[in-house]
Amino acid sequence: MSKNANKNKNKKHTKKNAEKEQRNRKWRQEKATIKEFRAKAPHMKALLRSRGCDLPFYDYLDSYSEEFHRTVEAAKAAYPSLLGVHEVDDQTFAAETQEWSQFGYSDLEQVFFKIEDTFADYGSSPLDANLCGSMSAFHDSAGNVRSVILIRRSVQTSVQHHELKYAFKIISLVHEIGHVEDLERGINFDVPSRHLDVIAAEAYAHLFALERLARRNLVQSFNTLVDGLRDSVSADGYISKVAQQVLERLPEYQLTHWQEAFDIPPTNEEARQLGPKTMRILSQ
Repeated sequence: MSKNANKNKNKKHTKKNAEKEQRNRKWRQEKATIKEFRAKAPHMKALLRSRGCDLPFYDYLDSYSEEFHRTVEAAKAAYPSLLGVHEVDDQTFAAETQEWSQFGYSDLEQVFFKIEDTFADYGSSPLDANLCGSMSAFHDSAGNVRSVILIRRSVQTSVQHHELKYAFKIISLVHEIGHVEDLERGINFDVPSRHLDVIAAEAYAHLFALERLARRNLVQSFNTLVDGLRDSVSADGYISKVAQQVLERLPEYQLTHWQEAFDIPPTNEEARQLGPKTMRILSQ
């Protein structure tokens, strides 16, 4: 090997190590921030609720991973067809043909829908995307419609801590749950004819997801999805048409930023009710 080749190899190795250390440093910073927020969370939420800010979910104070799993269990209870939600690795998620037996679904017959040639790229799974999920439909041995959701475990985003990455995975999850509802109601998924209205189905799932995110007051996840849709308007193919439809039909949701309630310091009465220990924690 030439000296130049060795030099280039060493440069790449040094750069790779520097990038890894940068990711590790960011992960440590995020971990410390999460730990601090969670320690203060009960006291901060007590003050917020005393001011009338009683929310189903408080960004950063509550756990995104717990919210993800809560949403999974709620969906399984609400939708009879939904057999399971599985987080999978990159290779499994990107596979053209899934080995459903690995999830315990070997006795199911998958339903494949007819996709128009103009949507040939529909259902592809680019690994550079930060929102990755899929819903697959099946018939069981009795002929009943069943569904399974796959969520890509890794997330391509600047955040490093797994807890924060769940803020993205929640978006993918509720989008796919929207497809499950659509499938069960037969709105855009016509199982008998195997026909799928791609644009209408994707718009339905996005609007469903946004409504669910707004209902739970998942501000960060909601804003991430809206920003992504706005960016997609200028994209190629069906994605642009879907984004335009969703943004045109998107209601004016009023989400609450709990941080705004802390613009005003605690009053003497609030401080008395919260107690000296809580006040010390909030002042740190």
